[in-house]
Amino acid sequence: MKSIFALLLILVSLDFSLSVRHHNSNEEYTKITKKIMPDSDLCNEQNCPIDRGTCSGENFCFCFDGYFSTYETSTLCDYEQKDRTLYFLLEFVLGFGIGHFYAGKYIYASIKLCIYCLVAGVYFLKFYNKKGIDNARIRLFLGLNLCIWQFIDGLCIFNGTYMDGNGKPTGFKYF
Repeated sequence: MKSIFALLLILVSLDFSLSVRHHNSNEEYTKITKKIMPDSDLCNEQNCPIDRGTCSGENFCFCFDGYFSTYETSTLCDYEQKDRTLYFLLEFVLGFGIGHFYAGKYIYASIKLCIYCLVAGVYFLKFYNKKGIDNARIRLFLGLNLCIWQFIDGLCIFNGTYMDGNGKPTGFKYF
């Protein structure tokens, strides 16, 4: 039990920041943008769409919440992030890997769903109607492990530790 609490404390202390997006410095931005579009302005309507970002007075594209630049294409603010709040609510409230399916992490979500179904099946087949101290301990052990897994998943999602299925960070879009 002490090791579980130690693990939770380590996870919480590793990264408890709620950063929404990463902005490159003006020098990095200029270098990357000039590599993509060598003979053009840094920020214009073609490379900084008005529905995803805005050009500042210094010819710099600021992405709105829910978008960020991957610099893989000539368009800035080109990636729409998965909403971290919805991801958290789906996973923490509904559980069973539903939030991970939303984020596009299909393998992890499938594994979590299978483990939950396996534990529920074992519980109902073996221990549902049986009495005794050993059966109660097994039920408590199974239930606590699933609750701890669910809690750690929810904490990692809310912190932004988990990425979406494409390896990109999640962001706060609606709240």
